Amino acid sequence: MNALLSPPLMSALLAAICWLLAGFGLARVWPLAWPRHRERVVCCALLIALGLAVVLIGSGWKMAAATMTIVVLLAALAMMRQWRREVTSNAVDPSPAAQDHLRQELLLHEASEKRLRNALQQYKRSAADFEQFAYAASHDLQTPLHNIEGFARLLDQRYGETLDSDARSFVAQIRQGVQQTQKLVDALLQLSRIGRRDARIEMRPLDEAFAQAREQLASEIAQLDAQIIVPELPVIEADHALLAQLFQNLIANALKYQPAGRVPRLAVRARAERDEWHFTFTDNGIGIPAEQVDHVFAPFHRLHAQADYSGTGMGLAICRKIAAYHDGEIWAEPHDGGAQIHLLLPTRARPQGAAANSAGPQQRGS
Repeated sequence: MNALLSPPLMSALLAAICWLLAGFGLARVWPLAWPRHRERVVCCALLIALGLAVVLIGSGWKMAAATMTIVVLLAALAMMRQWRREVTSNAVDPSPAAQDHLRQELLLHEASEKRLRNALQQYKRSAADFEQFAYAASHDLQTPLHNIEGFARLLDQRYGETLDSDARSFVAQIRQGVQQTQKLVDALLQLSRIGRRDARIEMRPLDEAFAQAREQLASEIAQLDAQIIVPELPVIEADHALLAQLFQNLIANALKYQPAGRVPRLAVRARAERDEWHFTFTDNGIGIPAEQVDHVFAPFHRLHAQADYSGTGMGLAICRKIAAYHDGEIWAEPHDGGAQIHLLLPTRARPQGAAANSAGPQQRGS
């Protein structure tokens, strides 16, 4: 045992350990030093020192070799520490070329932001101008349409007996066309009015707005024996008159777009999502084709012929504008066995105003 722990053997063992540690340190440092000329020279000098340490070990100068390997190891560790400081310093204080590149990136970002702000302002102005035009046009069209319908009715009343069948058919088609146009103008006027009047923001239960919508459609619901399943709805801050119109349009669509002979059924669900409420309206009607779910909220967009399903194609467009007015969202999703409409409304009112609630693209499909 004493022979194993003799001083020469301990010196050799210590030298070997120091040599291994120094070699390990140089192996870690060398890949970092190779791209740099000065550090590469230092590393070569450390390798020469390590080689001398090996020679000294073979010559019996074990303690000197151990000391030299320790110096090599410490030098390698010092070099690694210095390079880490340089890397950290470069990250905090980049080189002039990096600063120029960063400055150019910032200038490009600022220019892009400026273009985006200008485009957004132009879009808002265009949307406001379009709303003003739609309001004025739909309002001014009321009088000539009333005149056409009135004179066509007088013509039918006064001269109907003297007209042949073709002439009476022409008069009937004129009156029918005027009535359909009147419905379109009324719907456009209703769409353009959303957000133009002062908002009546109140914290009230949505049950009241939904009950008001059902009352407006009470005769159709009773005639079709429709089933409307709705849970207790939350209390939110909003313009509840507008939300009643939104609910009425969704219920009316669920009643209208049904196969012949089927009893309409509409199920409403509500769940809280942070500071918003997510409502789902699912019916058992003919549904919305998957390729059309992104387009059904466009004004005057119809999926079916007028002879099959009457309407103006404005109901869902009005719903979208009401939702956008409250800083909410509305979208459709493909659903087996009917249509499914999703509505997202904030718990606290965030009305967007007339300029911001134009029928722009929505984030969730519509």
